[in-house]
Amino acid sequence: MEMGKIWFVVVLLLGLVAVQFANSLGGHSNVQAANDLLELAEEKNWDIDEWQFLIRDEQGIILDRGAFEQHVHIVSKELDGWELTAFDTSEQEWKAVLTHQVPDTDMQETISLFAYPQQGQNQLSHTYTLQGSYAHTLSSKQLEPLLDKRIDFFSLNEATVYTQIKSSQNSISFENGKPLPDVANDLLQTLHAETVEALQEESFVSFSGYLKDWDQAITTNNQDMNLQLAIRQEEGLGSRTTVTIGTPIITTEY
Repeated sequence: MEMGKIWFVVVLLLGLVAVQFANSLGGHSNVQAANDLLELAEEKNWDIDEWQFLIRDEQGIILDRGAFEQHVHIVSKELDGWELTAFDTSEQEWKAVLTHQVPDTDMQETISLFAYPQQGQNQLSHTYTLQGSYAHTLSSKQLEPLLDKRIDFFSLNEATVYTQIKSSQNSISFENGKPLPDVANDLLQTLHAETVEALQEESFVSFSGYLKDWDQAITTNNQDMNLQLAIRQEEGLGSRTTVTIGTPIITTEY
């Protein structure tokens, strides 16, 4: 496994399982970080390839397979226009996935319902994602009310909102050939973030940092962290350099 992917797995586990979360403060906007990242991309003249919000939280204990199936049925009935794209209760972990294309936009919603054994009981969890591929929908006035509505409906009010954007540019012209660690440091400085950890390879860097203006954070190695950025550079003619930035961590492979 490449070092970059190892780093991703380690940090993702820290972020989703074994960290302490800093709760949102009153008046916190769920799209504040996304707006800051969008401003950064605009300042750098980057096109947004992908953006995503991910929110996951446990929902308590569910009695048995039948109760899970009933829960899926109730959720499906309440979600007009959503499609059940996956359903499996044949294994120890039960899973159902519903998806929805937001009309007249590039935005797609997904809710994954899971039930898994834990200490002799069945733990229920919800994972909601909202994703798109254009900057104008990320800055749309429609986005925040939709996100807030889903957070309330899926009982995710106490959960951390994971936000990220991805952009790619021609490697030859990327940041005028500046070394990747220097690019990463410049990005952190532009966001007014402090560096917490860094991993550097010849064609890949991953930096984590802390930005005090963002309410949500995780604790790793006794330090607060709420920003992760990764830059991966391909080699060869027509190659691309991909920049992924997330808060409090990146939740997809980079």
